[in-house]
Formats: sequence, C-alpha cells, structure tokens
Amino acid sequence: MSTIDFVVRDSAGDFQRGTLVTEAGRANVRLAPGADISLNLYSGQVSGYQQNGQALNVVLANGEVLVIENFFAMDGTASELFVSAGGELSKVNLVPGEGGTFYASYDDAGDFGKWTPLDDFFFLRGPDILVADTAVAGDDDVGMLANPVLGALGGGLPLGVLGLGVGGAVLADQFTRGESSDSDSKGVNGDEDDRPEEDDDTTGGDDNDTTGGDDNDTTGGDDNDTTGGDDNDTTGGDDNDTTGGDDNDTTDDDDDDDGDDGENPTVDFTSGVESTGDIVNYDDFQDGVTITGTGTIGCQVAVEINGVIETTTVGTDGTWTVTFDGSDVGSGEHITGCTVIITDDEGRTGTNADNVVVDTVTYVTFDEDIVETDGVANAVEVSDGVQLSGSVEANSTVVVTVSGKNYTATVTGTTWTCTIPAADVTGGEYTMDVSVSSTDSVGNTASTSGTVEIDTTTFVTISTSTVEGDGVVSYAEWQDGVPIGGTAEAGARVTLTVSGRDYTTTASASGTWSVNVSRSDIPEGTYELDVSAKSTDRAGNSASTTGKVDIDTETMVEFSSTPVETDGIVNNAERADGVTLTGITEPGASVTVTLNGRSQLATVDATGNWTVDFAASALPAGNVEGSVVATATATDIYGNTATTAMNVGVDTWVNQLAFTNHAGGADQIVNASEAAAKITLTGVVEKGSSVLVEVEGFSGQATVATNGNWTIDIPAGTFPAGEDFSSVKLTATDAAGNTRTATQTVEVDTIAPEIPMVTAFERGKVEGIRQISIAENEPGLTVHEIEADGSSHRLAMNTYYDGANNEYDLRFADNVPDGSQLVITSSDAAGNSNATLFVLDEAGSDSVNIGLSGMSQFNIGSIDLDLAFDSELTITAADLAALSKNDNSLTIHGGADDTVTMTGAIATGETRMIGGRSYDVYSLGDDGSVIIDDDVSVVI
Repeated sequence: MSTIDFVVRDSAGDFQRGTLVTEAGRANVRLAPGADISLNLYSGQVSGYQQNGQALNVVLANGEVLVIENFFAMDGTASELFVSAGGELSKVNLVPGEGGTFYASYDDAGDFGKWTPLDDFFFLRGPDILVADTAVAGDDDVGMLANPVLGALGGGLPLGVLGLGVGGAVLADQFTRGESSDSDSKGVNGDEDDRPEEDDDTTGGDDNDTTGGDDNDTTGGDDNDTTGGDDNDTTGGDDNDTTGGDDNDTTDDDDDDDGDDGENPTVDFTSGVESTGDIVNYDDFQDGVTITGTGTIGCQVAVEINGVIETTTVGTDGTWTVTFDGSDVGSGEHITGCTVIITDDEGRTGTNADNVVVDTVTYVTFDEDIVETDGVANAVEVSDGVQLSGSVEANSTVVVTVSGKNYTATVTGTTWTCTIPAADVTGGEYTMDVSVSSTDSVGNTASTSGTVEIDTTTFVTISTSTVEGDGVVSYAEWQDGVPIGGTAEAGARVTLTVSGRDYTTTASASGTWSVNVSRSDIPEGTYELDVSAKSTDRAGNSASTTGKVDIDTETMVEFSSTPVETDGIVNNAERADGVTLTGITEPGASVTVTLNGRSQLATVDATGNWTVDFAASALPAGNVEGSVVATATATDIYGNTATTAMNVGVDTWVNQLAFTNHAGGADQIVNASEAAAKITLTGVVEKGSSVLVEVEGFSGQATVATNGNWTIDIPAGTFPAGEDFSSVKLTATDAAGNTRTATQTVEVDTIAPEIPMVTAFERGKVEGIRQISIAENEPGLTVHEIEADGSSHRLAMNTYYDGANNEYDLRFADNVPDGSQLVITSSDAAGNSNATLFVLDEAGSDSVNIGLSGMSQFNIGSIDLDLAFDSELTITAADLAALSKNDNSLTIHGGADDTVTMTGAIATGETRMIGGRSYDVYSLGDDGSVIIDDDVSVVI
C-alpha cells in the first residue's frame, strides 16, 4: 500500500490538499470540471499514462495505478497534471500514442522558494511508495523512501475533488493562495521568498545562473560547474570531483580545505509529531503548534509544514523548538507531512521527516426529535427515565445537563445514550432544556443543546349534566341515538364505553369531543346509565373517568287497583250520579282520561295520584249490560308518554227474573194438604244474582245455582187456612247491585168439604156390603176398600139418587166383604178432601184397627161404627193427628154397643147436634178434639 499526497486547484484558483492511499494496488481521485492536480511523485516513479474514458490512469513503477477521474472533459479537453517531490515541480505533457496510451515529457515548472502561481503545487519531500524490484529512481530521487506513511482525514467537501474510490484520496483542509499568514511564505532560512543567494537570475554569483562563481553555472569556482575549484566539478581541488584533495571524493571527507570535513549534522523530533504520539488538538491549534526535537548543537534547523517554514537554532542543550501558527498546519482532522533540515556552519545538512497529526475538531449531536421515539416523553416513558441519545466522535466522553444536574452518558461507538431518572423529571406539560457537551480522546470539546417535550398529564371529562340539553334522555331523544360528549386534551383520542361497546373519536382543537351512542346500547327504562371514557393524548398519556347518564325513556300511568264503584261495575244507581276514575302516575306528569269517547283532564297531586269525575251522561243510557273503555294517557316532564286502558263494566239491570212453578201447583190453588206441607218454589234469575222470596210474613233467600236457577221451600203453614189469595214476591239483586222484583198471586183454599155421612147400607144375599147411601152427593166422591192387610183400592160403583129418601145410593160393582173397611171421601176442586171411615163388622173381632197403612193417604174426619156391633175403638192424640189431617178433629158415630177409649182425653162438657143426634166434645192432645155420639161409651 502506498501513500501519495496531492494538491488540487479548482477553476476558481482555490487549492485543496489530500492523500491517495492505494488499496489492492489502486487509488482513485475525482476532479471537478476545470480542476488541475499535482501529485507528490518523482517522474521516475511513473511508468506510464493511459486514458480510460474520461479518467487518466497513472501507472506507477511498482505496478500500482492512480485513477484521476474526470481528467478529460466531455469535449476531450484535459486537465493540467504536475508531479513534484524534493522541492521540484514538473508539468507533465501528454502526447497521445496508440491504444489510449500517452508519451510523457516533463517541463520544469519552477524552483521552490521563489514565488510562482504554482507555489502550492510544490512538495518538499518525496512520496511513500512501496518500491518494486524493478523501480529505479531518477536523478535526485534520493530520500523518496524516507517519508513515513501519511494518513489523513478529510474535512468538508473537497475543493476541486468530487469523490473517492477504493484506495481513494483523503483531503486536507482547503487553503487559498494569498490568504495565508506571513509564515506561509517564509523561505528555508526564515527569510522572505526573495532567496538572494539563489535567485533565478543569470547574473549573480552563488545563484542558479550560469555565469557566476559558487553558483550552478559551469564556469566559476565553488559552484556546481565541472571546471572550477571548490565547486561540484570533477577536476578541481576542493570540489566534488574524485581526484583532488579536499573534494567530495570517497577518500577525503574534508570540504573546507582543512583536510578534515567531519560528519553531517543530525536532527530528530521529540514532540509534536506522529512518531512521538502527539496530536494537535483545538487548544494547541489556538495557541500555536509547537514541534520540538534534538540536533547537533549550534546548527540551524528549518521545519516545513504545508510549504510554511519555521527556523531556529539548536541550543546548547541539543534541543530545538519551533512553533507554527495554527492556520499553517490547518484545522480539522488530517495528517500532514513535516520535514526538518539541519544545517551546520560548514553547510553540511541532515534531514528528517515525520507527520503532524491534526485533530482540532470534534462534534456532538442531540437527537431531540427521537427522544422516546417521537420527541415527547409521556408519563409511562418518564416512569422508567427519559432516554436521551445522539451521536459523538468515538471514544469521547459526554456529559448531559438537565435542570442544573449533570449526567454522564454512555458512549458506544459514535452513539451516546443517557437516561434521566424519573425522579429528576418534573411531571406536567413543559419543555425541558437539555445541554450536551463532549470531550474527545484528544481533548477537543463540543457542545449542543436542545429541548425535550415533557407531557406526563392529560385529562378527560364526561359532560353528563348536559346530555340532551337537560342531562336526561327521554324516549323521543333516545330514538335517534344519544350524543354524549365532554372535554379532553386537544387531539387526544377518546374512547367512550357504553354497555360494553366502544365509541372512539378525537378531541377537537378546542378540547371538546362527542360521540353518538346507538339506542341499541342504551336499554329503555328509568335508571342511571354507567358510562366510562378513556383519552390518550398525542404523547401517549391516558386518563379515564366515569359518569352516569340519566335515562328516562318511560313514564307510567295506571288505573287504581280499587275497582270502579268498589266492584268494577257501574250499576243503575251508581250511574245516576256519575262515575269517578282514579289512578297513579309519575309525579309531575299530566293525565288525560277518556271514558266512552269523552276526554277530561285529571287532577294529579304531588305524589302522582290522579282523579277525574265523569257525569252520568258519559255513560250509556237504558238497560245496559257490558262495558265501556276508559283510557288514561300520561305525559311526564321529559315528554315521555304512557297509556293504559281498562274496561269499565256497566250493568244497569237484572236481565232475568221469573217463576218456573206455582205455589198452588198445577191448579195454582193451595189447598189444605199443600198448606200443611212445605211448598217448593222454583224460578230463574240472572246468573250470579240473589233472590229474596217474601210471602205471608215469610222471607227467605232462594238457592241460586250457577246457571241462574233458583229454588226455595215455603214452610208448612205459611199460607193461612181458609179461602183467600196470597202474593209471593221475588226480589233479585245481581252482581252489580241492580235489583228487580216479580210477584205471583196464589189462591188459597184450605176448607175441606163436608164429611160424607152414611145414612144406610145394604148387605148382599151372601155376605158383605153391596151398597151404601149418603146424605149428599159431594163432587169428587170416591170409596176405597181397606183390606185387613192394610192394602187399599178404589171401588168401582154407580151412583143413584134416591128421591124418596133424598139420598144417594152408591152401588158397588162387587160386594165388600166383612173384615174390610170403607173410606168414603169427598174432594173439592182445590183438592181438599174429607172422609168417613165406615167400619164393617168383622167376625171374631170387635177391635177397630185404625193404624192400617192404607189409611194414611186419607183425611178422615169421622168414623162410623154403626154397622159393626160391639166395636171397640182406641184412639190417641197421635192417632187423631194421623187420621184428621185437615183440622185434627174427629167425629165418631156409633151406638150404645160401641166403646171408645181415649187416654188423656178431656171431656169439654160441650155438646153438638149432628143429624138430630147429640154428640159430646172431648179434647185430646194439644189441639185435637173428638166429637162422640153420646150413646157411645167413652173411656178416658
């Protein structure tokens, strides 16, 4: 790898230095249009030139290639090329050959030390080139390998140089001719660039003309001709021939004619250069760049850097020091060559070369825009410290200052990081000032500052009190969704959660937000709806809040649970004075009630109870059974409405009341036997009604079946004895309280007909009775035979009138045998009857049996013992009641041969005449009486 310095002059005349470092045998430098270049090369180190497009390939003797890009313009015009080393400068003239190659010739472009416009193209030392075995240096190429490898770092865009390739150029700072300080133009001896002893005229001695002595002509002595003495010829004495004494031959080292020339002076560096490990930093640059060394005492020392020469004398201690102005060395980061020449009093010289390493710059940046990714530190990000970072020169130290407190950053490569602890970061919203300072490895410092936006707070509110204007959502408002809003930090993302569903929006620039919540997420009813909101501001902070929204999408109205008119039915009497409806609603609501099509506003009290009165005219007239509709509509203070309805029963009459039988039976006459027994009345009435039955002082409730049939038993004896008319009254009351009456007229005939009296009888020829006669022919006259076993049957007979005796003869179809008894009954139209028990003679027995079962069906008002001889009749009060059902009175006909026994009877002393005969009256039992023929024997 070789290192070749170069200088570029751009089209504006400004110069810039750089270094080409070959890698893999190649290095590139790119020229700007119109730029020229000087390479630090001896011409003998170049083996050839070749065009490659717009580039010029400079092929070195060691085989390496330097590529100068854009050397040829598009129109073929070439830039100027110079080579310079050891203080000599040659312009390269390129003559095209075959195959893109060039023949080169070199023109002397001037000597170093005398000003020319090309001064900045000079190089005092040779390049550091890896020498190939075949490389042969040209004349005066001595020392070209003495230069150390030069490295440099560019600063800024190179002037006249567009870029670098592999093994490319590294440029030093730009400099412009004429703008440097005085030291820029000093000569080797510290004089100005007049160089009086080597001026470029052709007249004076000791200069580079060809006429004077001790100059580089070929005629005078002590000059560099080949003829004079003490000059560099090869013939004279004390000159550089090889034959004379005191010359620079190889046997005599005396150049001052004393036969003892001595050794050349030596010079070394002790500080300020690369080999001593020193680097020029910014402070050094400001104070001046000092280079020290050692050398032969008393010798003159000239140090050259960038064409600027500083001189001094080696002190008695063998040391020397020179100081360059910082501008001579150049600022930035680069390596520049430094050559020292020491000259003793005899003119003998010694040289040394090194590099000055310059590093006057460093840098540090603060990446404020990417702090915590977005340049803003939110609460979560602050909680673990605020992460700061930036870039810095490698191996630097970085100190970050926040709020007066210093923090040492961590440097990795060219990146620094620093965490400001959460405890040192005040919460809130503000701009935090950050200062960053760095110190690189050579002591250069840099600083920068910036700010970090701290935003650890945010907020969110829900304006529940203004939802739908009054803070309450009514049914009408609920229909199209409910807007719910609040406040939050401008630009914050706000999510409202209702019934498990999220609604997201962004707060406006004024800090308000609102979303419309679908009614499907808000159940109907009257309650507090829980809502929650979470906001996340642009910094990532979040805040949450909750609230309750009053939902009132309903109201209520009801009719009172107490039935209208206590039973829910308006009856006829209640209709007459109108009807009152009542109910309950939400306090503050109004209620309108409509009954049978008529509407009225109800009166509502503070607790929501309402009442309204309707006149009778609001109800249907006439006999009504049915209902009318009543509706109540309530409107609450939020405009919610509710309606309820009910049927109001109207029943103004008992729709049915009737008898289905008659108290007098089929003939509608209550006779004695019926009056003596209970009488069952039946009828029909409106279902659910009650029936009150009233007759002759009796009052009783009928039994009413579910189908409306009713029945009642009229107690025995209710109807008075005799012949008269009675009225049975029915009063029905239905379930509604309506009443209805009905009556039934009843004919009463309890008077029995006269008791048939047997006036004669006729026996048959064989036995038995074949005919009896009675005094009168009562209607309904019948005769029954009671046999000994108690059975009875009606006898068939024919009736004849016996005018002679004024009686009626009853001739039986068959004779009635002795031992049987006859019951002769007379019945009237009402069914009343009266009968005579006609006792027949019974062989072997005088006792009359009145307990036969067949007798119970007859009302026996008399017993006739005239036919039976020696009859014995025993009768008790019970027998009396069983025989004489009509009036509990019994008349007994008989003779002296007959005996009647009545235990407990009492002779009343009363007598009666019946049929011309006298009868005694006895009382028997509580109210019985027995009337006995006074001829009959009576035992009491």
